[in-house]
Amino acid sequence: MLRELSPEQADKNWDVLKFGIDAALPDQIVPRERIREALLERRLTAWAAYGLDKKVNGLLFTTVHYDAVNKAGTLYVYAGWAAEKTGRTDWQEGYSTLCAYAKQLNLQTISFHTNNPKMLNIASKLKAYVENHVIILVL
Repeated sequence: MLRELSPEQADKNWDVLKFGIDAALPDQIVPRERIREALLERRLTAWAAYGLDKKVNGLLFTTVHYDAVNKAGTLYVYAGWAAEKTGRTDWQEGYSTLCAYAKQLNLQTISFHTNNPKMLNIASKLKAYVENHVIILVL
């Protein structure tokens, strides 16, 4: 089950969120305090994935990007982390939750970067456009 965390919940559980961010995102991409600040200012949204035992077994971070040319919004999955293997039902439920959230915000797409073969396979089955190359130049 994927649940959105409020900024207050994100702040209260920062140590857990930071652990997931550290596991998913290289530090040189963005300093951790900027991530925390974005969570508190609602520029970034934290999501917790709960297992059947009601324990957090994954984290997801999303933000909204707008394409000025296309005049369309995208829910961008900024980073994600799973503590253990997840099954097809977990992915379907999480995807449904994100779709409902994106539609509520009048967004047209959901996008993310990954090199995880399982994620690429799932995206292909969803008939998503899959591009496997991302270049980030840190200045």
